[in-house]
Amino acid sequence: MLGGAFWVAFLRNAMGAVLVLAVFLLLDRPRVAMKKAVLCYLVFGLLAVGGFSVWYMLDREAYLHFSGIATFPVLGIFCCLMSRGGVYLSLYKIAVGVYLLSVCVCLGIDLSRWGFGGSIWADIVIRFLFISLVLLFIGKRFRKIFFKNIDYLQSEMDLFSIVTLVVSVAIAALAAYWPDEREFSVLRIIRIFVILFMAGTIQYLIFHLHIHLGKEQRLEAEKQLMEMNEQLLRRQLEMREKAEQKAVKLRHNVLRRYLLIEESTKNGDRDKVLEYLKQYGEDLECCEEKTVCENRAVNGILAIYEEYARSRDIRMTMEVHMAGEPGFREMDLVALLATILENAIGLCVDSGEAERYIGMSVAFKSHKMVIQCQCTCGINVSEEGLGNGEIKTWKGSRAGVSDIARAVSRYNGETDFRVGNHVFYVRVLLNLPQEREVTVQTGLRVYRADRAKA
Repeated sequence: MLGGAFWVAFLRNAMGAVLVLAVFLLLDRPRVAMKKAVLCYLVFGLLAVGGFSVWYMLDREAYLHFSGIATFPVLGIFCCLMSRGGVYLSLYKIAVGVYLLSVCVCLGIDLSRWGFGGSIWADIVIRFLFISLVLLFIGKRFRKIFFKNIDYLQSEMDLFSIVTLVVSVAIAALAAYWPDEREFSVLRIIRIFVILFMAGTIQYLIFHLHIHLGKEQRLEAEKQLMEMNEQLLRRQLEMREKAEQKAVKLRHNVLRRYLLIEESTKNGDRDKVLEYLKQYGEDLECCEEKTVCENRAVNGILAIYEEYARSRDIRMTMEVHMAGEPGFREMDLVALLATILENAIGLCVDSGEAERYIGMSVAFKSHKMVIQCQCTCGINVSEEGLGNGEIKTWKGSRAGVSDIARAVSRYNGETDFRVGNHVFYVRVLLNLPQEREVTVQTGLRVYRADRAKA
């Protein structure tokens, strides 16, 4: 059944290549423009079909035994190189294509023998109809579902799942291309299709399992953001209460100095008037809103925590090189900065040191955002303790190394934590999208807590 003239083998190979490559391309985001990608797939498909057909003419026996297994690495390497998705996701898509090819071969051979007396052309027509239906289903229905969940798949696919898929595809390929006489019997057909059904079920379950895991991770991340936003609201309420107290005090001071200036003016005491005006200017300067950077969200969070640190008698410096959009969700960046600063303030307060300090810097370099923070910590602080959430922050919340590392992992970033000489160091590296240009601006603001007023 797998025999025939050269052109028959060429036609079968062409249909197999169309099935595998088209399935992959429909589910892929190519590295190049779609028109150029289609051209590359056509050229490679013709070369692959020609090569397999020549192999068929030179050594038909070896071709019949090993061509199905050889399809996976030959087409897989090309598809992985053309895709800009992850390696694991690319292997999953090529596994789906090879599995469908195995099902196509089994259907063509066994149905043509069962109902058409083993006709070669019946085999070809059955394959053509199967390929058309598969590509129509993927293009019209499955493609939308796949791209809707592609982020979950790309983040959750791992080595274990890919090995499972490759084994299932190998089983399906052996069922389709097993080197025997393929004696026709109902029992044999049932056995082959049970194997194919089990292999397909494994792929289907892995597909939905990773979607479920991805959604669960996303919900967990959103839950953490909600908790962090709740903490931010607490900080904002605290700062608002203090701002209202300052406003009341300022109004009282303004009224009192107004009366003093009025009295000094009547008495002709010019020096007293100038002194009261100078004090009034100092009060206004203290109430001036501080600007760390042009990004409003980042500026707001840093200003809140700078004020919060100062209320705890902690000296804080900030060096921020950023303006405009950060390159990813501001909510995630604000939550990450808040987590780092919550951790730093908690460490400073628990350190018991007389001189407590926090240094914070944010900068961009080669499409990467670098966040660094160092703070005073106690003698018993260790990276392991922080990772286990042993450091308590104010209002009963917790923020440790594990929380920071978990937030950074969502952007495929890197973290570095060190402790030395009663100082805890945090370094975070976030990868920004390559196509996005980030405008940076240098601005250095150093604020020190006034211990006399704290």
